[in-house]
Amino acid sequence: LPALGPDPPHLHAREIDRARPYLIAAGERAAHSYAIPVAVARFERAIDGIDESTDINLVRRAYEGLGSAKASAFDAPGAAEAYTQLLSAGEARDNTPMQVSATNKLGFLRGLFLGDREQGLKDLSSAEALARAQGDDAGLAEACILQCSLHTSSGEFEEAQAYMEEVIRIGESTEQHQATLFGMTHLASTLTFLTRFDEALEQAERTLTRAQELEEPKFQAELLTFAIPIAHLQRGNSAAATEALERGMEIALRIGDRASETYGALLQGKAAMMQGDLEAGLALLHRSIEASDATGLPFMIATSRGVTCGGYLQIGAPMLHRALDLITETLQLMEAPTGRTNGAWLWSELGACALAAGQIDQAEELFKLALTEQTAPMYLMRPAALLGACHVAIARDQLDDA
Repeated sequence: LPALGPDPPHLHAREIDRARPYLIAAGERAAHSYAIPVAVARFERAIDGIDESTDINLVRRAYEGLGSAKASAFDAPGAAEAYTQLLSAGEARDNTPMQVSATNKLGFLRGLFLGDREQGLKDLSSAEALARAQGDDAGLAEACILQCSLHTSSGEFEEAQAYMEEVIRIGESTEQHQATLFGMTHLASTLTFLTRFDEALEQAERTLTRAQELEEPKFQAELLTFAIPIAHLQRGNSAAATEALERGMEIALRIGDRASETYGALLQGKAAMMQGDLEAGLALLHRSIEASDATGLPFMIATSRGVTCGGYLQIGAPMLHRALDLITETLQLMEAPTGRTNGAWLWSELGACALAAGQIDQAEELFKLALTEQTAPMYLMRPAALLGACHVAIARDQLDDA
């Protein structure tokens, strides 16, 4: 069944049980193609009429698919309802993997999208314990991955690294290659956030080789558009950084990875601006906005706009009014769930824009947030935030503070 095609003929005959596998498959393809409203509609029809006789694998795929599609559409209550139904179905059938899956997804949803981080971590810990007790390696890997993500988003790197190492161990021992590559890729990113650039580059290159061997392009794109180019830039090797970014962008475009495209375009744009090619740089920054919008993720959308604000600032007076508009828009986006994930990066960029516009009080507050709030890039962006705070002190003639 094409993802965007007509309903299966079984539906017209009201033979929902026969149509259900086709509906689920169509929903999964639609979700993969970012046709989220179509995916939601397919999964909702597939769930209609589910009872105790329905194949358990179809039940799980239908509820997981619906929850994921609704989460992608930022319908967090709808996603939570789907995962709660998945949990109920797992309990009714005494199916541990379904219960672990549902608890994992509910925990991550609560922790990241519903603003209840404490309950989210409790749910994930509960899922982890159940998976360990029942030998559910796939569920255990998922629990560790999601806990890693929650801790990283809050700058809790020791906890995140422990879960990454566990994910790698599970993936290696059970041949869950994607879990292994997730752990290895995010370990490279974490080392980058910690400014341990030599270790980050070594880890990223080792992971890239593994991802190439396993023919996993998504992880290749992620490594080539973040950890690897940043490590090369820190060494002053702009040619190697550019080569990595070009390779990463090619892969991201080929597979439709808009998140990697966002980061790749941001770094390419920043590099072009620093080299004085303002026209190319601004075009790349605008491309990052387009790519981030396609992800639907608030922190990605906010990041592209916050960094583009800095690009406008570099151009100067003709673009200053657009930079000020982006400050307001970015700060609003950062109030959404997940919006502050890249907080230190954005506050540093926005603070510089506010300072250039003469808004000293706002600039001071933004640089202070970058220096004090726990977010993933807080160490990576600390020099920029300190420099901004220095300029604020100079603007106020507080030279000792500066």
